[in-house]
Amino acid sequence: MFGGAEVVGIGAAAKSAIGKLNSEAAIEVLEAEGFKIIASSLGGNLGWQIQFHTGTGEVARRWLGKTRAEDVIDE
Repeated sequence: MFGGAEVVGIGAAAKSAIGKLNSEAAIEVLEAEGFKIIASSLGGNLGWQIQFHTGTGEVARRWLGKTRAEDVIDE
């Protein structure tokens, strides 16, 4: 599970809790539906670019706004 970044500013520099609330709501719904979360990367202040490869189950991710090597997570 990925996401939950605090990317929506309120006022000049303040951050809201929208990302945290979205993460908590998603976890609650997934658990209620019987899904087991086996890996997650939540929070922060930058968004992710995510690529999910349906044939292999691999997830490629990279931070938006940063230049660094892509992380790959194998299932």
